Formats: sequence, structure tokens, C-alpha cells
Amino acid sequence: MKELKNKKVLFVEDDLFIGEMVSRRMEMAGASCVWVKDGEEGLVQLKDAEFDIIITDLMMARMSGEEMIKKIKADEKLKDIPIVVFSNFVASKKDAEKIKKLGIDEIFVKSNIPLRDFIERLAEILNSK
Repeated sequence: MKELKNKKVLFVEDDLFIGEMVSRRMEMAGASCVWVKDGEEGLVQLKDAEFDIIITDLMMARMSGEEMIKKIKADEKLKDIPIVVFSNFVASKKDAEKIKKLGIDEIFVKSNIPLRDFIERLAEILNSK
């Protein structure tokens, strides 16, 4: 399994089960993972620390992943951090194209990818940067 050794991950996910499971799995792969519950909390974390990658859901309370991505991409200091969307809210190719236009690196549909494969793809994205 590819590893995430010494990588700092910001994981923005409002579902408790998924948040705990995925953040624990990233830490098992060697990453330092900060898990927050919505886009507002994600932006607060980005002010205080540097991250190697941001993983975000789209549908969340207070601030959606899409809103957060727009704010990140508009910020000169943050715009180059790789962003991965991890959501079940990508129902069609049209949805995916709209989200990709925000400048993200990859989209994964939660229900379509085994967690092991997701972690491996994250490692590939990080190691290609």
C-alpha cells in the first residue's frame, strides 16, 4: 500500500462515521490528519496551519465544500494546495464537470471506492506534486 508518511491532511467531512473511519485510515498510512465538520472550520484550520492536501465533502451545514473550495482558490497563499472532493453528491457527469471547473485535483464518489483504493490514490496525487 502506498503511504502518506509525513503528509498533513485537512479532511472536511460532516458525517461522523465516515470522518472517523477515513481519518483513522489516513493516520494508519502515516498522515497527520486534521478532521473538521464543515467548510467554515476548514478555512479556520487553513489560517493556522499548512497542509499538503485538502479532502472535502460537498454537502455540509454552515459552509459547503463548494463554497470553501472557491474561497481557497481565491486566496493567493492557499490556491496551490491540492484539493480532492470525496462526496456522494456527484450524481452525473455534468455535476463532476461543474465541480472540476473549481480547480480541484480529483473527485471520488464515497460509495464507489474502497477505502484502501482511496488512500492509495491520495498517495499518488501527493507524490505527483
